[in-house]
Amino acid sequence: MTLVYLDPAGTGDSDPLPDGDYSMSRYARFAAAVLDDLDASTGYFLGHSHGGFVGLQLGIDHPERLSGLILYDTAPVYGPELTETATKEMAAFVRRWPDRPEAAEAGRMWGCLAVTDGAGDRGRDEIRSSQPSSLRHSVDEGRTFMRLLLTSAGISNPSIHNTLVDLLGKPISESRALFVPTGIYPFPGGPGKAFEAITGKAKGPLCDLGWKSLGVLELTALPSIDREVWTATVREADALLVWGGDPVYLAYWMKHSGLAELFPSLPETVYVGVSAGSIAMASRFGESYFHAPACSGERLSSEDLVFVRPEGEITTTLVMAQGAGLVDFAIIPHVEYDDHHDVANAERWASRLPVPTYAIDDDTAIKVTDGTVEVVSEGHWKLLNP
Repeated sequence: MTLVYLDPAGTGDSDPLPDGDYSMSRYARFAAAVLDDLDASTGYFLGHSHGGFVGLQLGIDHPERLSGLILYDTAPVYGPELTETATKEMAAFVRRWPDRPEAAEAGRMWGCLAVTDGAGDRGRDEIRSSQPSSLRHSVDEGRTFMRLLLTSAGISNPSIHNTLVDLLGKPISESRALFVPTGIYPFPGGPGKAFEAITGKAKGPLCDLGWKSLGVLELTALPSIDREVWTATVREADALLVWGGDPVYLAYWMKHSGLAELFPSLPETVYVGVSAGSIAMASRFGESYFHAPACSGERLSSEDLVFVRPEGEITTTLVMAQGAGLVDFAIIPHVEYDDHHDVANAERWASRLPVPTYAIDDDTAIKVTDGTVEVVSEGHWKLLNP
């Protein structure tokens, strides 16, 4: 029997990957390449912890290469789902050992605990009430993440425009952008609405800001394209412009296309979300439907929710879903603050969500940089806590 021990790329004696792509799909391809190098058509794969993720991905991407799969001390999911579960477990661990300073330090390093001046330790749920703007993935001090500009209706006023330029660090005319229209397709006339956005005929300014270059990144096409090809294109862009539509559908394709997996390795990229493009950045979000969804997606739960309108009550379906997981707050866009019914409906909607929620109008955006959240607004907004 031949036994080969694999060091993940970027560890041991191997050099870091120049493009920074440490995705599970890439690791799985490396494992298959080892079999090729051994002239072995199949082999048994034993994966421990991170290696288990690689083994599972190898089984998904190249099942014909596996004689068997042995998993040890790993998990069936990774990314936001694993982070959420691990964060809860860490918070429980800290509460279980209140008199052990090393437990508090472990919680602080994980990012699920705040240590106050002699007042004791508070779990992450309490932190979310007092510090709703923190990033979910702020685990390591000094670690950087994508710069986010989460809008309701695009670059709708000078304040949001200036914030975008500040995040880019250079004029828009010197910046390259990729436009993601995927979320709009489930809507009636979706392809036409995508065309309107690309050609600058949509309500919210975005593609027509005078970018140095503008390309289209269609998420549903990415699984059929060699990963190295499209990831190189994404890395070359200064900004990702993610249009609105159905956030459940958009979040589904963010994850299944591999784009969400790439986000942590794009610290210099500015993510500009519009409506659903902003909603889908949350770890957990809710979307209301007046009609049955006309698309696929991974829905965690659904319930009836009654909205009040001037003409009377209307029953909607509130669908809970999991997003890209880059922020631990939710967003409700397009809130019309001159309509008290709309404000009350947003509050009712937010009360069903397990995280703090920003209810914003079309002249408001949320800026997220280095774990700090700032509201940029020439309109109205409210922060609604669960």
